[in-house]
Amino acid sequence: MEFGFVDCHCHISARDFEEDLEDVIQRTTEGGVNLVAVTEEAGEFDRVLQLQDHYPHLVAPCFGLHPLQGGEGPGRRSVKPQVRRPGELDAALPQLYRHRERLVAIGERHKLITAPLEHICLETDSPALGPHNCERNEPHNIALSCRYIDAVKGVSPQTVQLAATQNAQQLFLKIKSCCSQVPEMA
Repeated sequence: MEFGFVDCHCHISARDFEEDLEDVIQRTTEGGVNLVAVTEEAGEFDRVLQLQDHYPHLVAPCFGLHPLQGGEGPGRRSVKPQVRRPGELDAALPQLYRHRERLVAIGERHKLITAPLEHICLETDSPALGPHNCERNEPHNIALSCRYIDAVKGVSPQTVQLAATQNAQQLFLKIKSCCSQVPEMA
């Protein structure tokens, strides 16, 4: 495919990637994927910014506090909404303000496969939701999402890729300044 992908929801700062981050980044780059690196808790903010500093043409930071995570460190996950620690959002606000020029977004979005193509962005949610049971997901697997949507919509993968990338550019206005592989919008 001639256009780059934008993975609109990737946890590249997750501990799951610590041991082989360089390999993951290489596969991501070879796959033509740019990353919107989302956080689940304020403790990840600095790590995402470090990744952007190290990979400025690949990583675009997005700070968020996940409603289904316990907020007591990575690995504490639940399918039930958790009560955030008192003052956690207030404590995160200064960091959100201080880094506002570097962020492409704040918060999280929901997605619908049945939405019109002009409303769809692609995401992997890596390292979660790997292509096989108990397998870690990586950003380069974004093509799997693209192929699934092209089958559902009955259009070419190139059409999905271009539309999703353009949608990501409209949603994340700063993505072009952060990522080198994002094509110009038509």
